Amino acid sequence: MTNPDLSLTTLPLPAALVREGRVVAVNEPFRRLLGWCEGAPLANVFGDRRGRDWWNEGEAVERGPAEIPLRRRDGGMVIARVAASSLGNTSLLVVDDLSDFDRRIEQERRKTEAVERAAKSRMRFFAAASHDLRQPLQALALFMSVLERHVGREGTNVLSAAKTSLHSMEEMFDALLDMSRIDAGILEPRPAVFMINDVLEQLELEFDPQAMQAGLQLRVVASSAAVRSDAAMLTRILRNFLSNAVRYTARGRILMGCRPSGNHLRIEVWDTGSGVSEELRDRIFEEFFRGPGADTNGRPGVGLGLAIAQRVATVLGHRLGIRSHPGRGSMFSVTVPRALDTDVDSGGEAADEALVPDLAGHTVVVIDDDPQVLTGLRLLLEEWGCRAVVAPDAETAVRQLGEPALRPDVILADLRLGGDMCGVAAIERIWEAVQDEVPALLLTGDTNAGALQELSPGQFPRLTKPIKPARLAIVLAEALGRRGT
Repeated sequence: MTNPDLSLTTLPLPAALVREGRVVAVNEPFRRLLGWCEGAPLANVFGDRRGRDWWNEGEAVERGPAEIPLRRRDGGMVIARVAASSLGNTSLLVVDDLSDFDRRIEQERRKTEAVERAAKSRMRFFAAASHDLRQPLQALALFMSVLERHVGREGTNVLSAAKTSLHSMEEMFDALLDMSRIDAGILEPRPAVFMINDVLEQLELEFDPQAMQAGLQLRVVASSAAVRSDAAMLTRILRNFLSNAVRYTARGRILMGCRPSGNHLRIEVWDTGSGVSEELRDRIFEEFFRGPGADTNGRPGVGLGLAIAQRVATVLGHRLGIRSHPGRGSMFSVTVPRALDTDVDSGGEAADEALVPDLAGHTVVVIDDDPQVLTGLRLLLEEWGCRAVVAPDAETAVRQLGEPALRPDVILADLRLGGDMCGVAAIERIWEAVQDEVPALLLTGDTNAGALQELSPGQFPRLTKPIKPARLAIVLAEALGRRGT
């Protein structure tokens, strides 16, 4: 029979051999934890009556496990999980120090808190950087929209090239922004039930002119299915599919439609482009990877579209698919859960109109601490026939309104202003001054959902910079329409 004394040395936990009420052998972890050596009465090891009762009431073969206070030789106490097994006329007592376990839990908790603090710090930095980076893009888009009406025939080509470069810059910025938001864990889905055809029609309106310009035929097959997903994030996936199809299809057509798949709906985008070889089908979802197919529009992609689509799909829990034949074309798909059309959420935003509405004669107050954005918005509003009151803060705007006794029709404020002021407070200050709750909109370059919720709990519509001038005009018209002016 194996000597039980020798088995103690192989145990990583504190352990002792007990015979006739006394400790007859201990291992080094037991000695370090409690300080007791051979010959110590077992009654001294137990911290109170609970330990002695547990020992006396236990089975002859096995006792425990139980949480029992143990007394150290120096008088201190240790809370431990204790178990005992019989080895003939000797019992093996094994101790698991719960106080050490608690220390390990506390260490892990502190590590987790440190990681969370770092993540929140990254999110705050990201929100601030996003806002600052979007400001010059917004100003540039506004200036170009104003300039478009004043250039001659010779300058049209230059302006067109500049707008193409700006579009590429915005596309690259949005792609990198999306990747950063996903990696930082900021991009959180807001699933809802909606009709998939609303998304299909929106994308058809967006991409039909691009396809025509590229000499392609775009066909979108209508669907009556309802799905459950985040509409904006799903649209982003499909937009990336269509963007790639237009970019890498030299001739032919693009088809977008849906197929039922059990309790799911598979949304497919087909093209007659160059296709993807089998060995590259995994790599095309990598960041900054560009396929060997020719870019038909003269504007090379960033190489992030499919990588973003893959990551967004992962966040949503959707599955992406690809089928491709080199030289014949490709099919990219995303599979989403189906829903009953009776569950469709109502009250969504109205679809954008094709034409810029008439805003002439209305007074629009603009508050933004970026001088370039202020100038661009003033010029644009004046082009639309509006009276623009622009100011870097609410007090300046109030003074400007008071001098000729102007009554604003709508307020457009940047969410983050200089100092401690925010757009919400600026709007409320103007309301107080004019004694009227004028329709108001918030412009923001922030993408941090938590920060947005904190600064603007949702009482005002928010527009993300850079906003296209036509879209801004439509939103302003909608706000004026709600007011009845």
